[in-house]
Amino acid sequence: MMRKLGKYEIPFTGLILGTHRYQFEIDTAFFDQFEFSEIDDAKFSIELDLEKQSTMLILHFKLKGIVNTVCDSCGDDFKLKVSYKDRIIVKFGKEEMEQTDEILVIPEHEHKINIARLIYEFSHLSLPSKRIHPKGKCNEKAIEELRKFEQSSIEKVDPRWEGLKGIIKD
Repeated sequence: MMRKLGKYEIPFTGLILGTHRYQFEIDTAFFDQFEFSEIDDAKFSIELDLEKQSTMLILHFKLKGIVNTVCDSCGDDFKLKVSYKDRIIVKFGKEEMEQTDEILVIPEHEHKINIARLIYEFSHLSLPSKRIHPKGKCNEKAIEELRKFEQSSIEKVDPRWEGLKGIIKD
């Protein structure tokens, strides 16, 4: 991880058994540290409950934020509210690896965990697959232009496909 992401390292060796709460605020500068980030402009609050047990750590993440994105319907920018919850179980082994989506193995000699990559992944998972304005907020002029374009492309259907139109309607 890059040096700027060092503030997301949590030392767990000196912690007593039980739950410990951490809070983080991330914004656009956080996402700039990663290549190929789908998020350009955002602000997130992260609440992490780290449950230290004798043989493992359980990390409970709660993310809430606002992402500036593009509407899939009209193409205008808008602010999208997102939230996400997840849990990661951290076990100790010979080397670092991801056993499953929920279980992470870190070296036995490790005394801290960097959660920046997990925050990055969870913030992307918080994004819906279809991003649209709340009802009634879309740019109606843009949608009308798209409908006109769609109509003109439908009218130019290859005649070889005409027979299939009846199948689709049935």
